Amino acid sequence: MFKTDCVESVLRKLFISYSHLLCRYPIVIAIFSLIIAGGLGSGFMFFSYASGTETLFTPQESQARDDRDIIADLFPVDFNRFLPDRVIKADQRQLSIIFSPVEGNNVFTSKVLQEILVLNSQIISTKVVANDTEFTFEDICSRWNGECIENPVLQYIGDQYPDGVFQPSEDELQVPFPNIVYQGNTINIETFLGGNREENGLAVNVKSLLVQYFLREGQDDALSKFWIDEVQIKILEGNYSFIEIAVFPSDGLDQAQRKLTKTVIPFFSITYTVLITFAITSCLMFRDNVQSKPWLAFTGVLSASLAIVSALGLLSYCKVPFNQVATSVPFLILGIGLDDMFILISSWRKTSLKNSVEERMEDTLADAGVSITITSLTDFLAFLVGSISPLPAVKVFCLYAGVAVLFDLFYQITLFGSFIVISGRREAANRHSWTCLRVQPKSDPQNSTAYNICCAGGASKRVSDEPTVHLAITFFQKYFSKLFTHLSTVIVIIFLYLVYLGFSVYGCTNIGEGLKLKNLAEQGSSIHNFLELQADLFNDPGPSVSVAITEELPYWEQSVRENILKSIDSFHSSEFIKPKNYTQCWLTDFYEFLEVNQIVINDRDSFITTLKDRFLSFPQSDRYNLDINFNENSISSSRCVMTTQNVETTKKQGEMMLALRDLAASTSDEVGVEIVVFSPGFPFYEQYIIIIPQTIQTLGIAAASMLAVSLILIPNPLVAILVSLSVISVITGVIGFMTFWGVSLESVSLVNLVLCIGFSVDFTAHIAYAFASSDSTLPPTVRISSNLGFLGYPVLQGAVSTILGVAVLLIVPSYIFQTFAKIIILVMIIGLLHGLLFIPVVMVLFAKFTFKEKTNEVSDNGYTNQGFSNN
Repeated sequence: MFKTDCVESVLRKLFISYSHLLCRYPIVIAIFSLIIAGGLGSGFMFFSYASGTETLFTPQESQARDDRDIIADLFPVDFNRFLPDRVIKADQRQLSIIFSPVEGNNVFTSKVLQEILVLNSQIISTKVVANDTEFTFEDICSRWNGECIENPVLQYIGDQYPDGVFQPSEDELQVPFPNIVYQGNTINIETFLGGNREENGLAVNVKSLLVQYFLREGQDDALSKFWIDEVQIKILEGNYSFIEIAVFPSDGLDQAQRKLTKTVIPFFSITYTVLITFAITSCLMFRDNVQSKPWLAFTGVLSASLAIVSALGLLSYCKVPFNQVATSVPFLILGIGLDDMFILISSWRKTSLKNSVEERMEDTLADAGVSITITSLTDFLAFLVGSISPLPAVKVFCLYAGVAVLFDLFYQITLFGSFIVISGRREAANRHSWTCLRVQPKSDPQNSTAYNICCAGGASKRVSDEPTVHLAITFFQKYFSKLFTHLSTVIVIIFLYLVYLGFSVYGCTNIGEGLKLKNLAEQGSSIHNFLELQADLFNDPGPSVSVAITEELPYWEQSVRENILKSIDSFHSSEFIKPKNYTQCWLTDFYEFLEVNQIVINDRDSFITTLKDRFLSFPQSDRYNLDINFNENSISSSRCVMTTQNVETTKKQGEMMLALRDLAASTSDEVGVEIVVFSPGFPFYEQYIIIIPQTIQTLGIAAASMLAVSLILIPNPLVAILVSLSVISVITGVIGFMTFWGVSLESVSLVNLVLCIGFSVDFTAHIAYAFASSDSTLPPTVRISSNLGFLGYPVLQGAVSTILGVAVLLIVPSYIFQTFAKIIILVMIIGLLHGLLFIPVVMVLFAKFTFKEKTNEVSDNGYTNQGFSNN
């Protein structure tokens, strides 16, 4: 069969040459690798942490950010003339509280409202001292007409009950809905009431009340932040009889990310302990005290740990900031490192104890060195592709993980390789695996039973007996491999694969999309509860959207005004925009003002005079001064503020943004000027619309890169293609089964799907490479039996160690870490099924049809050269 082994053969020769150097200077190479680790580890002096939600989880370059810059430049926020629906930034400095009743489903009961009013009064009057300056909310609040912006519902109720005293008969208060009249102004209160419905013009079953305290930024920003931090602590420490509260400061998500990073650190020590225990236990041979390798297993964990330290140190030197998502990297690299360690130890076990250490090391690196190089390069390429993602959280994670994978390969062939040589010399001297004291082989007739159990081991030079074979190797070689020798079991495995594929495809077609904001906070925290209530109860009406005309127009011409009004009406035809009575548009109201007062506009001067001196001077129209920019006797730009609806899900939010942009584009063509639509949530919505194409692009490029590496390094192109198809199959399964485990497709899961590429190769490449490299003149099941015998156990070890490494994250109260653990566990289980069942079946079937018949003898595995055994 045609082979592409030119690169593989060169790489094999290089590893053989390197093994001579390693055997000659093991201590020097070990010390050299430790010096490298120490030097790179010093980079922690420059360690930095990034936690901005928008910075990490939204595209670095996007139309939303460009549009926000345009709106911010044309309509800057004035904290002395501040209206909440004109806010430009999602993290506008504020403290938000959702009040819910402890009992019942109505917040408008006397006991609940009385407690809310008391707490609201305490918040407003709380004195805070910062930098020897004492101040209250009144000193740093955002204002409108000289008054602090306060919750209109509480103001309305406060006016109805000025002393905060309710009559005993007034258990439930009657509040008009959807509008209240306060100080002569009609105010829509739907935004502040959660889970409400209308009955006879009154609000009923109001489950929650949203209260926001808007603060000043600029030179007062430091004081505002200090006030929020102090008041937030006091609120959360309070005892309440009738209300439950959920608090969200404007930088709440940033706080949550920093807190979660600190929360997960103790779990790393648990993982480290579990993995060391597993590595040592799985490398023990209770029947042979010489061939056991407990200390070698420990150094394998050490090598992976140094890879983590080196990667973090090097990238800290390069000033690449760490982040919450990248906190998962140590858990990942420990699993990858142990996988490489198990492969190296397995290859060492394949060598004969009769050979010298140098000969055994040649065979080990020639076999396992190439194998772990293939998987390391494919892992690195997968992460390299992920690092081009427009989402910084994905980019940084992939950078850290990719660099750590390369360092893991380096330390496995230097530090761990050195300790393999040292351990090999211990074995050659027949020394005990724990104490390193010289012991007698078990074949020595003078040994007692206790000595054989606790001390004896190794092979006797006098009797030339072979070393004891590990029980797991025996199981895979003699028993597990028989699954592929019988036609009936092969058919069952193929049927299982088809069932797996069916569930996978079904799950892929039903996968959820989008990262919910609540999933960035610690589960059960006040911030998480707030965001959950906000998403569930305060999604209708949706956020306000600014529709801005950014260029100068001759508004005094009636045809121009009518074209613009027609364009504005086109937005109301969208399913995502509330009816006209929710829209605040100066031109609509001005046009109505002209008709009611029978004013005729003849020229520019009369238009500007009427607009400035008459319309905008009315208190009801004062807010429109924030929406019009004058350039001498013309309007240079203006905007209307609309209210959205039907945006309950992240998918709908993305669709809404795209639909409004399409309307703006078509309207711009009609009017002949640029129209920009923007809402503070748009930068985050950008993630929702790019996640699927980004996932397809990232996985596609990563898979293609992996195929290229496989074709170059695996000496059989058909086997390399099979590995690639296996990766696609694993990815399909992981995405499909994510649906059944409640994981959506978003930036966090995209990070883990990039991992899927590398891990999928790990499972199939080791066995596929060994199969492709083995003697093709042997019957297929003999070849697969030998390969599974020595690779089945380390592949299983690698999967179990990785699962153990990340399983602890399932109990971390964070969606990000739980998602990471879930997807890695799915990859491990599905990858293991492919590596140990599906791929061996395909290779055996393929080899069966290309195998040249020699004899009809039945091999030890029950395989005849003519076909499957019927036994």
